[in-house]
Amino acid sequence: MKPSPNSKIVNLSRVIDSIWRHNRISRVEVAEQLGLDKSTITKIVGLLTEKNLISEVTAKPSNSKGGRPK
Repeated sequence: MKPSPNSKIVNLSRVIDSIWRHNRISRVEVAEQLGLDKSTITKIVGLLTEKNLISEVTAKPSNSKGGRPK
């Protein structure tokens, strides 16, 4: 089922609020907090970045076990 335009606005608002409240939060953390798919967060972050409303910072180096951090 395709999300309604209203739900897209609500999700956008929720993501902006989460980023504002938790500076330097990862996409995974936002998705977990809001109960949204990671792909939804990626689309919203892409839009916000494109509009210069947010900027992304590089991830921390991988941990001692290897792999990427959140």
